Amino acid sequence: PAVSRFERKHYYYFDLPAGYQITQQDWPIARDGELAWFSSQGVKKRGKKSGGGGGAVGQVRRVRLERLQLEQDSGKSLAVDDAGGGESRRDGGEVLVDLNRAGAALLEFVFMPDLRSPEEAADLVRALRGLLRHVDVCDGNFEEGSMRVDLNISLAPPGTPEDDEAQLYSGVRVEVKNLNSPRYLSLAAAHEISRQQALLSSGQPVERETRGFNAKTRATYSMRSKEEAYDYRFLPEPDLPALHVSREQVDAIREALPELPTAMRDRIVATYGLSAYDAGLLVAQPAVARFFEALLGLPGDKLPPKLAANWITNELFGALAGRYVEQFPDHAFTSSPEGLRGLLDLLHSEDISTLVAKEVLELLLDQEAAVGRLAAEALVDANSWRQISDPDELLAITREVLAHPRTSKDLEDWRAEKRAGSKRAGKIEKAFLGAVMRHTRGRAAPSALAKAIQQALRELEGRV
Repeated sequence: PAVSRFERKHYYYFDLPAGYQITQQDWPIARDGELAWFSSQGVKKRGKKSGGGGGAVGQVRRVRLERLQLEQDSGKSLAVDDAGGGESRRDGGEVLVDLNRAGAALLEFVFMPDLRSPEEAADLVRALRGLLRHVDVCDGNFEEGSMRVDLNISLAPPGTPEDDEAQLYSGVRVEVKNLNSPRYLSLAAAHEISRQQALLSSGQPVERETRGFNAKTRATYSMRSKEEAYDYRFLPEPDLPALHVSREQVDAIREALPELPTAMRDRIVATYGLSAYDAGLLVAQPAVARFFEALLGLPGDKLPPKLAANWITNELFGALAGRYVEQFPDHAFTSSPEGLRGLLDLLHSEDISTLVAKEVLELLLDQEAAVGRLAAEALVDANSWRQISDPDELLAITREVLAHPRTSKDLEDWRAEKRAGSKRAGKIEKAFLGAVMRHTRGRAAPSALAKAIQQALRELEGRV
């Protein structure tokens, strides 16, 4: 709308000391929108079908946005005992009130009832958090109270057609308040669905009420009833003028927006040949996507994007989580891609093995500082961790191992199996490869060693 106005919503509760809440009941800042996101439901995470071509996996889901409104936050009510999971309950027990957040401004998204499963609800919240991070509206940290979710659930009769909205939304709506993570949202939704199903199956009515969620028991509990319609006595807010937003202002803001998550994911898929799943992992945090592209943009030999993506989303994410780093930019190592690029260059050129690369990554992170591109190489050289990749050197080592008396019996078996055309000859060749690896203490470059093994065996065949 071109005009957005504020109202006072009057009601009495422990967490509202003023007796009213400033909100936007009739004139929200926006209405009738939609949020589209890439659903994880049905996604093939990393397989032959999703790994190489970057084709679409999963599906794009869309949920209608009824309204987007600005309002005041309330306080937080806490039960004295934690039997109710930390929220006030309908058992008459003593309640404490935390007013630290009361009066703070918040942005409320009200979605239409288009979600059909707990997993979809969690997906939606993750997508919304990613969007808010991309446009720098909110850091999305649930643990710090930057985001929280209220969940509304109602059940329709089995077999209700999707286009029969009157019947689809005929169930009694129950609200679950203040869920502080997508995981808890999913658990609360699953429990509430089961609870309502059990009531309806036994012929009992579902009560219209507000419930909380106990993370320990993974169950919802009753907070207050909504049996009677409450008169909130909405009145115009006298201390805040109306917001007049022109089309020019809206267009200017739209032009200034950064690349949105869906567009960024599609571009990364098209540009770097990643799967939609891998691209989605990178795009979930804007800082991670920027780190990935900056890493590939550094000068030097071309680095496979799949290698970079896998190391960021698997090894680096895992190592940071092991150090209790909650946000990707919070560790000094991620302030520059130079350190990881230097490590991946060594891995891609087979100067080091994957096991060594993982060890070097841990050592780099232990430094708790931004590191340059040569830091990984310095650690590798200091510990004599470089792989042996010179063909002549590997051939000489392979000849030495095959000439050892301990290998003579395996060589006789290999010759016999080779003459018989048996597949077991290939298994014996792998045993030779393992023997050379042990001899070099794992420093032989696998692809170069495989060629050396074949050449040495051809030489032995020629002598027979």
